[in-house]
Amino acid sequence: MRAGIVLVAGWLAVLFCTGSVQAAEAARGVPDSPTQTAYLAEQLRKDPVYISDQLPREVPRSTAPDFAREARRLGVSTYVIVLPSSSFGAEPSAVLAGVHDRLGRKGLYVAIGDTGIDAVQTYGVRLPGAEDASRATLYELAYDATPREVFRHFVDVVTSGHAHQRAEQARAASEDDPDGPPSVHTDRTDRENQSFVTGIAVTGIPLTALLITVYALQRRRVRRAATAATGGAGSPSAAGGVRVPVTRGGAKAVGGRTTAAGGKATVHGGKKADGGKKAGTGGRGAGG
Repeated sequence: MRAGIVLVAGWLAVLFCTGSVQAAEAARGVPDSPTQTAYLAEQLRKDPVYISDQLPREVPRSTAPDFAREARRLGVSTYVIVLPSSSFGAEPSAVLAGVHDRLGRKGLYVAIGDTGIDAVQTYGVRLPGAEDASRATLYELAYDATPREVFRHFVDVVTSGHAHQRAEQARAASEDDPDGPPSVHTDRTDRENQSFVTGIAVTGIPLTALLITVYALQRRRVRRAATAATGGAGSPSAAGGVRVPVTRGGAKAVGGRTTAAGGKATVHGGKKADGGKKAGTGGRGAGG
């Protein structure tokens, strides 16, 4: 039993010593694994714009030519590194310094995270306003601006020649308005509100047009009915009789046609003799 305990203790001592030796060698850098700055320097040696694949939605890697096109406007060699902000650590400027030491090229080095520009450094070149442009971009752009929009704004400020003035004005404006500049893109709430308004417009406008059409047709039917009722008042009666106008003198036709002329009625169809005698046709009337 005691021998087994001694054997186990011996093995543990050997493993501990081996781990200590390996840790010491690693601390001295033998062997040394590739570091972040070495990897980034190697990528920038291939292309002056490096975009991490960890931000596929915010900044696709296919947008690297857009960054390069904006960088050419600065007139100096520019190296752009786009990483998640957490990848730069607490000192993004130290990362840029390490990348420059390994790359060994003069120019402007820009570290861009998913929240904006994290650091700007110049090595061997003169670019007035770079630091001020970084601060102006921080204050002037909303938090939801994409890295590409951030870098384009940065270049605009640098090339404007008024980077310092814009940085001071933007800082003062941020103190007066803690909410900052308006959002560049619509958020989820705004999209929901827009969808609600669009739905009302899509359904409400056709419904309103339909109601107006129905109302107009109803009004037309009412007008036609009113016109028909007014026109029927002067038409012949339902009994089929003919309305005869009253003649002058008050004469009326009874059993024949009566003609009024000067107040005297003339009966057509019979002949009245002078002196109250009636002349018959074809002979003299009998007295009795």
